[in-house]
Amino acid sequence: MAPRRPPKAGVFALESGRLVQQVPEKPVEWSPEDEPATLVGNYDAANYEVGVKFQIEEGDVEDGAEAYAFAGLRVDGWNPNSKVGPSGLLLTVHSQKGEWHLSAGVRVLSRGKVELEDAYAEHEIRIRAQGDEIVGWLDGEEVVRIVWKDRIRGLYEHGLAVIGSGWHRAAFDDFYIVEV
Repeated sequence: MAPRRPPKAGVFALESGRLVQQVPEKPVEWSPEDEPATLVGNYDAANYEVGVKFQIEEGDVEDGAEAYAFAGLRVDGWNPNSKVGPSGLLLTVHSQKGEWHLSAGVRVLSRGKVELEDAYAEHEIRIRAQGDEIVGWLDGEEVVRIVWKDRIRGLYEHGLAVIGSGWHRAAFDDFYIVEV
């Protein structure tokens, strides 16, 4: 995989060996729908797995705001109509509610809920795509496995990896990409 690319939105910095999203509120920006995210990898990558540990900082989420983090793959662009910007396959976790969803661009392919003992503890997201099969894990437990048969050929067949969060401080650690 190629070296890390600059963040698409937000500001990420290393703190104690972890990548931390630094901007806790949405600034005035070029595109009104961008969310903090950073892209990594090779546009030609197709069959691979992305994993990362994330932690939402307690007390940093404004009242009523959603605290979430995501990991994704096969990102082939940036969708201005999506609330979570990257146009690819994303596994998003709303840690306060224990809710997750797997999306392809703006389309939600699957969603669910798990019990999280502590929303502000460190959690791990993993997502793997191999051919038409997409698998996602949260804290080591498989939460979704689908065979995506109705996709448009050429869409989300290859692309970059991505990690990101909402407009709150979120720390990322132990990021990896592995070819499968």
